[in-house]
Amino acid sequence: MLKGDPAFESGLVNDRAHITPGSRGNQVWKIQAALMIVMDPPPKIAGNELATKAKFCGPTTTAAVLEFKRIRDIINRSHENDYPIVGKMTVAQLDNELRNKEGGDPSPGYDPDEADRIQALLDRDRPGVRILLDTTLDALQKVKQGFDSGPTAAGATLLRANAQAVSGLARLFHVGPTNYQQFLPAVIDQYGEYKKQLASLAANQSPADFLVLVQAQIQSNKSNLDEVYLEGGPITARTPLGFSELQGTPPIKPPRKMYFTPRYRQFDPANPPAFTGFPQPIRQGQQLHEMGHYHFGLVDSNPRSLSPPDCLKSNLSFHWLAVQITFSIVCPERGILTILGFLLG
Repeated sequence: MLKGDPAFESGLVNDRAHITPGSRGNQVWKIQAALMIVMDPPPKIAGNELATKAKFCGPTTTAAVLEFKRIRDIINRSHENDYPIVGKMTVAQLDNELRNKEGGDPSPGYDPDEADRIQALLDRDRPGVRILLDTTLDALQKVKQGFDSGPTAAGATLLRANAQAVSGLARLFHVGPTNYQQFLPAVIDQYGEYKKQLASLAANQSPADFLVLVQAQIQSNKSNLDEVYLEGGPITARTPLGFSELQGTPPIKPPRKMYFTPRYRQFDPANPPAFTGFPQPIRQGQQLHEMGHYHFGLVDSNPRSLSPPDCLKSNLSFHWLAVQITFSIVCPERGILTILGFLLG
């Protein structure tokens, strides 16, 4: 994380390049992130110093640096006044501990520009969420017409033309020609509720860089919840692509948001395993998925073993039906839980 950064490399040979109280910028962000990773428990750095636009070495960041140095007895005895700074010995110690913690090169998630990258990708993918909903609603309406038509040529034509919707309804909602009148209207109505929320989708989304994940993990631990955002410090395959702050739960920072993490990225197999990313249809489906949590409190239940009424409460049912209808990407029944883990950590 620190080794190879020109600012830190300069600090190794030039005392004037040290990070000091009052400093701002990406180097401060990296110091904050490094302290969060290696210190146990993580230091309590104020949100107005951690914020993406701040990257500020204020009083609480300075206190964390002092505590890190005090525990490790890092002090330049010839310069008694430079104790609060992040200098040569501090950078070297942080790098050593980061290598021991990570076991290799730092992940892309520790890039201080990660929040901007995530935001740009969210903006690029977001129009596809409307396409998901429009395509799904159109197909479901035609399936209903096909079922309403009974065993007629016109009905069979409609059902054949929307075979993915027929298949997905059967697998993910257990809805077919014998019970569609009871359940299909509710499925259609719920997708209509999603559409009503599209106008506020951008405002309700936010990137979650490493320091946001630290705050989320601390909050989860305090609340005795089971969510894993950072496994032992680093971002791993258990870190979700996204997560949503639900009504009635304390937000990381008001107002509550749908967050998208450093694992939300374009597919690139050259990246480390937790950061290989996903094709655009999967990312757009993830945005729809977080809408289900955020707006409607839907839960991630495996629809394979649910009754039709319970499928109407399953986030996976609505998420995967829309993806199947729009992109013909079928989540195998035997792999629903596997793919859920793949997407959500």
